Amino acid sequence: MNLERAQLGILAALAATIPVSIFASQLLLWLSIGVLVARLVTHRARLVRTPLDTPMLALVVWTLLAASFAQDPIQSHEDSKKLLLFALFYVGVEALGRPAGRERVLASVLLGGLALAGLMVAQHLFLGFDRMDRRPSGF
Repeated sequence: MNLERAQLGILAALAATIPVSIFASQLLLWLSIGVLVARLVTHRARLVRTPLDTPMLALVVWTLLAASFAQDPIQSHEDSKKLLLFALFYVGVEALGRPAGRERVLASVLLGGLALAGLMVAQHLFLGFDRMDRRPSGF
């Protein structure tokens, strides 16, 4: 299987599931990071340097350093796992470097947004979510 196509497909699925399911989007994020690491190890991809590398690295280092000196370092380091979301930036930069990839992911984002909007309209029209105290909740 072509890892480049797999990464683009996983990133497109990730983009489509972000408004729909947190679990699915996190699972797809882990898969996309895994595929990117596999591509880097086999020299089928390389990370592109961006102007955001230094500020993001500084934020990660500062966050982990601050977590080390917190009152509850174990809990602080556990909460720091959200720093992994920065990897999505590099997955996106690598996969969206080609115009076809950008179009596929943009179409997926729009499809996910359309699915969410359709559900909200259906909740309003058919399930009685039509007052301020009963707003459509989405997924």
